[in-house]
Amino acid sequence: MPAMKNTSQKKSAPHVETHFDNEISPVVVKRWPRRRGEKLRAWDGADRFLLNAFSERFVDCAPGQINVVVVNDSCGAVALPLIASGHHVKSIGDSWMSREALVVNARDNETDLTHWTSLWPFDLLEAHTFDSAAPTCVLMRIPKDLGFFEYQLQQLATQLPAQATLIFGGMDKHMPNSTMKIVEKYFLEPAMSLGKFKAHLIVATSGKIDIPKLAEITPLKVPGLGGVVQGMPGVFASQQLDIGARFLLPHIPEPEEGDNAIRNIADVGCGNGVLGLLAAQRDINANVYFCDESAMALHAAQHNAKHIFPQRSFHFHHNNGLDGLDVKFDLMLLNPPFHRGHAVDTGVAEMLIQHCARHIAPKGRMLMVANRHLAYGPMLKRNGFSARLVDQNEKFIVLDARIK
Repeated sequence: MPAMKNTSQKKSAPHVETHFDNEISPVVVKRWPRRRGEKLRAWDGADRFLLNAFSERFVDCAPGQINVVVVNDSCGAVALPLIASGHHVKSIGDSWMSREALVVNARDNETDLTHWTSLWPFDLLEAHTFDSAAPTCVLMRIPKDLGFFEYQLQQLATQLPAQATLIFGGMDKHMPNSTMKIVEKYFLEPAMSLGKFKAHLIVATSGKIDIPKLAEITPLKVPGLGGVVQGMPGVFASQQLDIGARFLLPHIPEPEEGDNAIRNIADVGCGNGVLGLLAAQRDINANVYFCDESAMALHAAQHNAKHIFPQRSFHFHHNNGLDGLDVKFDLMLLNPPFHRGHAVDTGVAEMLIQHCARHIAPKGRMLMVANRHLAYGPMLKRNGFSARLVDQNEKFIVLDARIK
C-alpha cells in the first residue's frame, strides 16, 4: 500500500520581497528592526515612481552634480539607490528606526555613506552648504499626518534655494484630496502626474515669496497636571489629548507612604510626554525618562518638561524603545501604538512590551492602557508578565502588569 502524503504540514510564511529594482540602482531593502516572519515590504510603488521621475529629469547630470534632499524615507528605499550610484544625499526624517534601517541596509548592500547626511525635521537644512551652481532636487514621501506635511513644506520653502525641483510621492490609497492645495500654499506651479505603480506624484518649484506662517499649535489641558502641554506637528495627538492617555492618567500612582527610595520612571513611547509629566508631578524626587523613536515627539516632551518643571532635570532617550538604556525601572507607563505607518501592526506594541520586561525592576510595575479589542493579554504572558485589570470602558482597558 503506497504511503499517504502528509497534508497536515504547516504552510511556510509568505515571502516578503526585499529586492528593490528601480531606475537608479537596484538594492536590497528590509525593515528594521528585523523581525522573524516580517509581513510588510520595505518599499512601495511611490518609492519606485520617485526614483523614476528623478532619473528622467536629471538624466544628463552626473552623480555629485545635483543637490539631492530625500524626505520621509522609511527604510532607505529612496536614498540608498541614489547614494549607491554616487549622489550626495541629505536625508530628513522623524523616525529613529527609519534612520537605523537605512544605515543597516547600507551595510548589507556594502554602500558607503561618506556622502550621506542625516537631519531631523527641526534641523536647519543649511542651504549654504549646497553647490550653488548645481540644481537642487527634493524627493519627498507624503507623510500620514498632514499637519506634519505642512510643517515640513514650510521648513523647505524657507530654506531651499530658488528654482529647486520638488517631487512629492504617495500611494493612491493614502494620498488625501487636499494634498495639492497644501503644496500650492508653499511652492510654485505644482502639477499632478499621471498615475503609475498605484501612486501619484506632484512636481513643484521653490521660490515662492509669500510663504504662509504655520498655524499655532493648540495647547492641551491635561487633567491633574499643573501646566499646559503643547503638541508638535507629527506627534500623535498634537491637537487634542489622546483618549487612551486620558484614561490612564488617574491611575498613575504617587509614592507609597514611608517609601523614601528614589524611583526610576519610564514613559515608553512618550509622544508629547503627558504620562511622564504627571508621574513627575506626583513623585517630585523620581528620575523620569521620556523615550520615543520620534524626534518630534522628544522635541515636544522636552519643550513641555522645561515649561512645566523649569528647575528640574529629566532624561530624554531617542532610540528604538528602550534599546541602549542600562536602567531598571520601578514604574513604566505604556500607551502602545497599533499602527506602523498606514498598516495595522501590533508588532511594535509587542516589541515595547519585551523591552519593558527586560528593564523592569524586581518589584516594579508596568501600567498599560490598551484597546480592548486587541489581544495584549497573550503578549504580556509570553513576556513573563502577570496582568491585573485596573479599569475598563467600552474602548480601553488599563492593566497593572508585573513580572511573575
